[in-house]
Amino acid sequence: MDVNLVDLRNVKSKAEAKKLIAKNVAPIVILLGHGNRDSFMGFSESMLRSIPNAKIVWIYACECGLSLINRIAPGYVCVLGYATEVLAQETGESTVAHRLRQILQTYSGEMDPEKIIIIVQEGLLNHAMSILSLARKKGEENGWYLVQAALVNHTRLSLRKVVA
Repeated sequence: MDVNLVDLRNVKSKAEAKKLIAKNVAPIVILLGHGNRDSFMGFSESMLRSIPNAKIVWIYACECGLSLINRIAPGYVCVLGYATEVLAQETGESTVAHRLRQILQTYSGEMDPEKIIIIVQEGLLNHAMSILSLARKKGEENGWYLVQAALVNHTRLSLRKVVA
């Protein structure tokens, strides 16, 4: 599946961010940035409702799964976001978002939100398990690996969806 990951964390202006989003040609878009229950990067709901070519929008940002995804869901097959804060430093956020993209790119089925979520949940669980396995091999130096596995699992468990 064609998936577009748009990393907006370090974008300098809304105009620049809008240009990046407007270039979308993929049916699945992952927006990586900062958010809360009511907004994502300060964008208007109308702008988030009109991402070109998008069928599924995945917002990887704090608390966007609480109410924002409900308001932008009309017009998409599905919108996904997180009910809690994304508990990761910048490199961790990027790592998990890129893993989401990799998992989604392997999917070749229909635009069925339930199937897509299952594929992602399984992929993230497998990723967390492989990190734990690496932690066991590292012995005393395993703290960072345990934190990474917990972050991946937190992402998996905090996901919320709205199907239009």
